[in-house]
Amino acid sequence: MVPDETLFAQWVEHYGSQVQAYIQSRVYDSATAEDLAQETFCRAWSARESYQEQGSPKKYLFCIAERLIIDYRRKKRPSFFENDEVQRASEPVDTDSSAEQKLVLAENIQKLRSAMESLSDIQQQTLMLRFYGQFSFSEISEITQLPLGTVLSHCHRALEKLHGILGDIDNG
Repeated sequence: MVPDETLFAQWVEHYGSQVQAYIQSRVYDSATAEDLAQETFCRAWSARESYQEQGSPKKYLFCIAERLIIDYRRKKRPSFFENDEVQRASEPVDTDSSAEQKLVLAENIQKLRSAMESLSDIQQQTLMLRFYGQFSFSEISEITQLPLGTVLSHCHRALEKLHGILGDIDNG
């Protein structure tokens, strides 16, 4: 089935914010994420004649987004959070927490960033697709074009590594 303009508009409405949020979780810059999300939908629209309904449109869009992320990272090779100022600007502001709670939260965020940097790209990708994109392991296998057992292994090893590095971080 070739998506028409109405169906495509529904894709943008239903999946646009999810695609952009996922991309931002992988490139760590809101402006770049917005550009790559737009490019994801542009490529989906350009390829509409060859699109065949073989699963969910969400999975199709995330596959396109992941390829764009890979291309972006190959070109740029950014650090996990290259621009802390941009990252801080994109974090939600919490006006209800005490100064001590905010400090503990900031320390925990920095610990998590450092721990995530220690993971391989595929481990980061697997965790983000699983917990941020809320994909099943079989869907992640299709998106990454890796065997299901490999995806499960990457996720398990990544979680073990994070647990080893982070232990029980302070909840304030």
